[in-house]
Amino acid sequence: MGNYLYSPSPAVHLFITGLDAAGKTTIIYKFCQMKNIQFEVKNQYNSFMCFEHINFKNYETITLDLGGNMRPEPFITKNVVGCNVLMYVIDISDVYRRQEAKDEMFRFLQVSETRGIPLIIIFSKVDLPYNMTETEFIKFFELDKIKERKWTFIMMSAYTEMGLLEGFKWVESKAKLIF
Repeated sequence: MGNYLYSPSPAVHLFITGLDAAGKTTIIYKFCQMKNIQFEVKNQYNSFMCFEHINFKNYETITLDLGGNMRPEPFITKNVVGCNVLMYVIDISDVYRRQEAKDEMFRFLQVSETRGIPLIIIFSKVDLPYNMTETEFIKFFELDKIKERKWTFIMMSAYTEMGLLEGFKWVESKAKLIF
């Protein structure tokens, strides 16, 4: 008789961030709806920020809104430990906040605990009007400056489901490389 070791898929510990209203929670909800996956949401608030824990399938996620005068580095430092993939979501239809989204992304990536963790950048809400091409977004957000980590970007629409499966396949493939 042989012994078989069963090991379920490793958990994906995903830290999702971006400016408020970028589409972070909607992306998770829509992915779960597409795959008919049950999920659990726990909202937590403190004096200056709201963050969510959303658990589904073999995922544990933490989502956090960035921007404004808030300085969430201590929260990021504490909660990114143990994460094996980072997701940064940018609402590409929000022309007034593009520079803020870019600044916050690079500030987030400077937190020492995020270094080396694979990153997926989601350009969300591509179903809405925007005034730049994919190439122009890459140039504007200076993605060539992202070093010392595996990274990619996906053009995504939770509404039309464009890029959802592709994005989560990338997340899962990078999470498995960690173990």
